[in-house]
Amino acid sequence: MTYCASCGTTNTSDAGYCEKCGQPLAAVALGETATVAAGPVPAVAARTNSLAVASLLLGLLSLFVPFAILAVILGHVARSQIRKSAGRQKGAGMAMAGLILGYLALGFFLIVVVLPSLNWH
Repeated sequence: MTYCASCGTTNTSDAGYCEKCGQPLAAVALGETATVAAGPVPAVAARTNSLAVASLLLGLLSLFVPFAILAVILGHVARSQIRKSAGRQKGAGMAMAGLILGYLALGFFLIVVVLPSLNWH
């Protein structure tokens, strides 16, 4: 069991960082109590996930099918990384926008280019 001295959360994970605030963890033996410093705790600034930015930019350029495919792939990877970062990364909205634009472009391509070119008879 690990205890976060910054926010007071008891963590079950042995990752070394608090699942809630991302600060380094201090090990606490059973029966012991940890003391929290009385001073202000510096907040860790969340970084914007670079794959989320790339997904959004490629989504905006998704008139070209390869860009749309990359926007979708990078959007999914970025959202996964952001979820696993425990608040240390931001940009979920940008990743979602890249996903939506990429999927819309792929759907448009399918309806306008692929379906009319099929020989239905």
